[in-house]
Amino acid sequence: MIIVVGAGSFGTAIAHCIARNGHEVVMLSRNSDRVAALKSSDTIPGYPSVIRPVTLSATLDVHIIQKAHRIIVALPSQQVRSFLELHHQLFNDVPVLLLQKGIEKETGKLPSEIVNQYLNAEVAVLSGPNFADEILIGMPTATTISANNESTALDWATLFKSNSFRPYVQTDMMGAQIGGAVKNVIAVACGVVHGVQLGDNSTAAIITRGLAEMARLGHAMGASKDTFLGLSGLGDLTLTCHSSKSRNLRFGMGLAKGERWDELTQGTVEGYHTAFSLEKLSQKYGVEMPISQCVLKLIRNEILPKDIVSALMSRELKQEVF
Repeated sequence: MIIVVGAGSFGTAIAHCIARNGHEVVMLSRNSDRVAALKSSDTIPGYPSVIRPVTLSATLDVHIIQKAHRIIVALPSQQVRSFLELHHQLFNDVPVLLLQKGIEKETGKLPSEIVNQYLNAEVAVLSGPNFADEILIGMPTATTISANNESTALDWATLFKSNSFRPYVQTDMMGAQIGGAVKNVIAVACGVVHGVQLGDNSTAAIITRGLAEMARLGHAMGASKDTFLGLSGLGDLTLTCHSSKSRNLRFGMGLAKGERWDELTQGTVEGYHTAFSLEKLSQKYGVEMPISQCVLKLIRNEILPKDIVSALMSRELKQEVF
């Protein structure tokens, strides 16, 4: 039995992806309406054309964790610690796959680092250009599954592989997590550029130099720069910075117009929280991250949206380095 902790859109898509391959999957949620909807319908809530596999079910009972052979944690990054503090004693030493794309705001910890503080488990990370709705309806999707050893990543990849979902494996778990987190902050910056209509040239510059920021921080923290040219780096960055489905992009566009984002009704914006974490990490590792810093200044109301590009353009001349 595979337990998916969290029944949001991405957790549901990942659960469905495994269940349609014939594996028994139980989604654990604290939302009684969500669980009732999953139990009472032959389709996925919100997707009437997507059949719910008979091997996919849902529950409110957190003790189901004790029966798991594998566990997928699909909670937002900022909720992982609080969940484990309450329920870590229910976890056996079974493999854990993390879906988070963020960094803990208060501590600067990556999701795997938080999990390792509470569990004695083999940890893997899934990261890549993956929108939930496209996974659910079976559109072709590729992703990266990363673990400290390749065999662990391959074990997870085998559960997912299908004609529409292709996992690649690698062993740079640090790099995969940094890529998945930093791209959200860069997407917020792209949203601001869109919001104040600064043009496609500016967007391309933000994406390219954002990739450089991602790689610089990752390299300083021990990741391979090559990782950031793959699906969990450039791939996810490209998707998040271009698609209107991206909450981070939409948050940036709203930020440019002075609009308020309500996470309770509009969903978690990982880029908002991660911007604070990146300030801590960039200082700790002595890495320049001017785009990420501009996003944080916008969030803190220290600069105006229209000033984000001018703040970057006015920096001293230097050689382009990836």
